[in-house]
Amino acid sequence: MSFFYPFFPLSHFMSSFATINITELCEASLIRFKTNSSLRSMKITIENETLVAGETTEINGTPEQDFNASADYFEKDKPSLLLIRIGKEVFHSEYVLIVYIPEMCQIRPRTIYASARIPIQRYMTRLFVSITDYFVDSISEVDFEKFLKVTKKDDSALSFDEILQKKEQFEMSVAQVQLPQHDSFVWPLSEELKQTLAQMASGNGNRIMTASGSAKGESVVLLQTCDSVSDLTSKSPFYIAYRYNDNGQDLKVFILYCPDSAKAREKMMSSTYKHSFIKGCEEAGIVFDKTFEIRDENELSETYIESLIHPEDVNHGYGEIKMIQKPKRPGRR
Repeated sequence: MSFFYPFFPLSHFMSSFATINITELCEASLIRFKTNSSLRSMKITIENETLVAGETTEINGTPEQDFNASADYFEKDKPSLLLIRIGKEVFHSEYVLIVYIPEMCQIRPRTIYASARIPIQRYMTRLFVSITDYFVDSISEVDFEKFLKVTKKDDSALSFDEILQKKEQFEMSVAQVQLPQHDSFVWPLSEELKQTLAQMASGNGNRIMTASGSAKGESVVLLQTCDSVSDLTSKSPFYIAYRYNDNGQDLKVFILYCPDSAKAREKMMSSTYKHSFIKGCEEAGIVFDKTFEIRDENELSETYIESLIHPEDVNHGYGEIKMIQKPKRPGRR
């Protein structure tokens, strides 16, 4: 499919549309969407060369049903973006960013969206580690089956790890114990974990603690406490609550460590237990300022966590993404 008029190459417009601004308000909205597992999608637009987070929708059906229903949120002649949560599988990521640029829209907005596509995608990967882009120029292409055909790989193109993951997922679909839904059941936290969280909330004890679901599926249990992310090693998923020293202030950071090498069941269990852990943290008085997901053991380092919390401004050749704060109008406090 085509995204540019043949007589107007992207370089012709680059000087006019080189910068896309992302406000702190927009980033906060994206983070809220990521941490709220009851939300299915968020509409995103570009207005005055600024990324704007729009309306959100709740989970109403299966990922496939809600994906197809999202076609109603696009306007025929207006380009826009839709961030949708569909759950991670072998052939696609947990999140999909649908980029809709209709062929018949006006050339200026068309060019803005087309030239901003790469920097926005790079920015999104900072917040949503597992994300897939899906580009369409017709609303009829907002269809789950068509999306799978575009993104799905043949078995011959799968890596060895992907083949193993596909095999595990098939076995799980045949004989899998149904787990309770997040909104209908919450796993309890062990007493040791509750005490450690209370200590962390008061500003005492170690700066880092890790937890995971118990092997028998009974509760969320404490794994380890320490003061350096580099001291953490594991082949299985776990949660990290981190009192990060940000220039003398405690910044509450939540990290889901879910390595790609983990078994499919372990990944599923970590996703299911996460809601209970975060809820337990909130009840203990810990409200996270930032949330991240790590999939590589090599990223369990202070240097990498620092780069997540304070990312460098990167110009990828398609325009620089800047963080700005919208000035308040006169007379407003």
